Amino acid sequence: MLPELSPFFEDLEYKVIKGSGRGTPIKSYVFKFKKQSGLPYQTENVINTTASPKPKKTTKKTNAPKWSDPDYKNETPEDKKPLLEEYKQVCLEITKTKDEDELERLYKRKDELSKILKPLDNEEPYKK
Repeated sequence: MLPELSPFFEDLEYKVIKGSGRGTPIKSYVFKFKKQSGLPYQTENVINTTASPKPKKTTKKTNAPKWSDPDYKNETPEDKKPLLEEYKQVCLEITKTKDEDELERLYKRKDELSKILKPLDNEEPYKK
């Protein structure tokens, strides 16, 4: 390979990069040669500039599902937020409680809160 390309490139050298593994396979070749100057299509600007690497495209990674709306704005009224928090706490207590009387009381409170919070339900369900 070297004798074939050396007439075209000054001081041509190459290095074989071998991988590790059975038979040490060749992974790549690295060629080095002297830069040619004074070619008719090269201008002074082209010769003096170096190629800068292209910036990598970075995508912002998130754990949000694809169907979620990134422009979502929570429009829950401030007066309903404490009720929603209480509803959440009652639901959590239901999962933890084993006492029958306590469960009955918690279910009643949950029903009361659901009736109060019912107007918060969206009229139009989510569409894909």
